Formats: sequence, C-alpha cells, structure tokens
Amino acid sequence: MVYFFKKMKIPIAIAIIIVLAIIYYFPFQYCLAQRNFEEYIRLQGVQSIDIADKTIYKDYKQDGYCIRVVYKIDPNFYYLYKFSMSDNSKIFSYKSIYCTIYNHQNVEVGVTGESDAVKYPPLDKDV
Repeated sequence: MVYFFKKMKIPIAIAIIIVLAIIYYFPFQYCLAQRNFEEYIRLQGVQSIDIADKTIYKDYKQDGYCIRVVYKIDPNFYYLYKFSMSDNSKIFSYKSIYCTIYNHQNVEVGVTGESDAVKYPPLDKDV
C-alpha cells in the first residue's frame, strides 16, 4: 500500500494542479467578472431590473469575460463590458471592467457620433 502511494505521488500532484487551474480559469474568473460588473453598472446608475438581455461568455484571447447587455430604457444600443485579468491590481475592482457601446449595426457609438444618445456612458472613458 505504501509503495502504491509513493508511485502515485507525481500523477496525484499533476491532477491537483490541473484541477486548481481549471477552478481558477473558469469559476473564479466568472465570479469576479459578475461581481465587478454589478459594481460597474451600479456606478453607472443602472438598476438590474432595467436589463432586457444579458449574455456572458469567456474571452479566451484576452483572458477574461465579456458581458453583452441590452437595456430596456436604451434598446437602440448594446453595451459590451469586458472583464480583464491583465492588471492584477484591478481584478477585485470595477476598474477591471471596460465598457464599449455599439449600435445594432455593430459600430461603436464613439465612431458614429451617437454618444449623446447613450443613456449610460462608460465610466472608464468618454464615449
């Protein structure tokens, strides 16, 4: 029995590392993204009952999550909130979220000049 445990030390250690990496990469980041998103929209003045449609998906290229939201009060635009893990000093703060607003032709409102029509401007930049 002791021989079995000595022989299995390395595979068990590798399995533990893999499980911890999966927990960090998916549920931990997802929870942080949700938490920081809620704080961000609160600071924007959004009430959660104003959300008409919300989609959350993993952003594999930038190591984070994207949250696409359409608000009932602002149906002409969709808001794309990007949660990024790139700056460790901001990951527990709403500052890890970047908001970009698009019209339904997938053009950023800053480009089209529709900035004044947006109900909830981003906190991180002027639209």
